[in-house]
Amino acid sequence: MSRNRLVTPLGWAMLTGALLAGSIGWWLGWVEFVALGVGCLLAVMTAVPFVLGGSELRIDRVVEPDRVSVGEVARSVLRMRNEGSGRSAARIVTDRIGEVQHLIDVEPMGRGESVGHPLPLPTSKRAVINVGPAEVSKGDPLGLLRRALGRSARAEFFVHPRLFPLASLQSGFVKDLEGPTFDTSPAGDVAFHTIREYEPGDDVRHIHWMSSARTGSLMIRHYVDNRRPYLGVLVDNRSESLTPAAFERVIEVAASQVVSASLDVRPISVWVGK
Repeated sequence: MSRNRLVTPLGWAMLTGALLAGSIGWWLGWVEFVALGVGCLLAVMTAVPFVLGGSELRIDRVVEPDRVSVGEVARSVLRMRNEGSGRSAARIVTDRIGEVQHLIDVEPMGRGESVGHPLPLPTSKRAVINVGPAEVSKGDPLGLLRRALGRSARAEFFVHPRLFPLASLQSGFVKDLEGPTFDTSPAGDVAFHTIREYEPGDDVRHIHWMSSARTGSLMIRHYVDNRRPYLGVLVDNRSESLTPAAFERVIEVAASQVVSASLDVRPISVWVGK
């Protein structure tokens, strides 16, 4: 439902019925149809007082926790507090979890009272889920009119792939100390990689004076440590290669490799694509 829409679909149906029944009854002289049209119109008019006035409710949200792995438990807790000077009236709070809408009936509360309403969050698959915003509104008992009065902030909920503990890679040093180097290689004093501008903290013994004289600024030899094994993970995301379920298992394997390498402080790159 749109935030600024006052008349609900049922309300529009009631107004349309009032117009059609009244017109047919007037045209054909049928008193019953005229009475039906007048009744529908009176029902809509009676709903107007229910949507007048403001709201005394304040809505806050807590997502506990905001990041989980697939299959773990999480929930969103909406806390409604009466900040008015008197007892609050019954309200309807509309909340959204992803694409699913939830209607919450809030009972009248005394001044300063609050109530929490927990909702479970879906964690069956990897995703980024928009939680909210929750919207408090006024409405009549028949649901003909509904007026939005305020809304909460929107939160993001992350469901990460499952991680499995992996043993450290049993790989030793590269024998060739002048082997390939990369921009992502950790700084060290083993293999020459490039000449770059001097930065505070660099070893002045590595200053390249010829390049410095040519450029007019201090240039330094940049050395890296290429002895540590470099891990590359390539994930095939083609639909003809993997089913959606199989792709999720592949993502879990790749994520486990990445986390394991990070804990071992190993250089790593990940590519997802063809």
